[in-house]
Amino acid sequence: IRIMYDQVYFATRAADKDVRPFRKTYMFQITDLISQVAKIALFVYIVDLFNIVIEVLGLHFPRMTEFSQMFATVAYTVWATTRVQKFKRHILSQSFKCTPEKMGRAKVLDRILEAFIYGIMVVVLFDELSVPFGFAGKSIFTIGSIGTLTVSLASQSLVGNFLNGLALSASDKIYEGDQVIFGDGTRGTVVSLGWMETVIRGSDEITVSVPNSQLGSRRISNLSRIHQCQVKQNLRFHYEDADKLEKVMEDIKDSIKEACPRLILDGSRAFRVYWDNYNSDHLEVVVDAHFFLPPTGNLYYANRQKVLQAIHKAVMKNKIEFAVEKD
Repeated sequence: IRIMYDQVYFATRAADKDVRPFRKTYMFQITDLISQVAKIALFVYIVDLFNIVIEVLGLHFPRMTEFSQMFATVAYTVWATTRVQKFKRHILSQSFKCTPEKMGRAKVLDRILEAFIYGIMVVVLFDELSVPFGFAGKSIFTIGSIGTLTVSLASQSLVGNFLNGLALSASDKIYEGDQVIFGDGTRGTVVSLGWMETVIRGSDEITVSVPNSQLGSRRISNLSRIHQCQVKQNLRFHYEDADKLEKVMEDIKDSIKEACPRLILDGSRAFRVYWDNYNSDHLEVVVDAHFFLPPTGNLYYANRQKVLQAIHKAVMKNKIEFAVEKD
């Protein structure tokens, strides 16, 4: 079907904007569905043949006759669950106008539905497999009574992680892909917002897994939600150049204005170049500028470099040197 579509239909109407590649058509979805079912049926058939071979050889194993039924039940149930999960995520993506990779607030609903679907799968499998394999409810409850205390103690942290993860997803504080800074200094890109933990990747590519129960009480700064940034520098000058500082500071301002078109000059943010302090071996000048740029990413660092170059240009223009800190 794919060859006929690509070679005949798509090739002859490639210029038509309404014609989509085969993988983006409903025909592909249907044929892919049939192909997956056929593959599972093939594996089930192989298991049946294996059972026949075992019987012909005269080998007898307990419950071997029900093994093929069990395999078919598990295979088709798990496959159906994965298909429902994909369809669910597609519906959510269409409803919330997002992509499956970045679902934002829709992720909390996605997780709830995911747990519900997997819960149904477990119930169906248990119900189907309890008959041929005779899973005794008494033994299950016996094991459960022995482990009740252990489970209740262990589940406290699990429930805490789960609830905090759910609250974090619903709070709109952070999404996957956001760059964040936590109150303890941990910073990086959010790789995964899981049920129990959140994975952060630092600039050194080292990933850190933080339990969601800990994130609930931490301060979070989401750099991806900020649209202004600051560049601040402390400059050191010699005492003999004190008379030149006023001119130098004016030239630094003009140089930054010329080099950085995203500089905020409407009064909503500070733009200052001022003589700040006397020190034992130098005079201190502070440059404080704000820009209509996010405080992270390539644009931020490119703009920061322009500021430093503008400062250097203004200082060299006045033919003075920085006071280098002595060891």
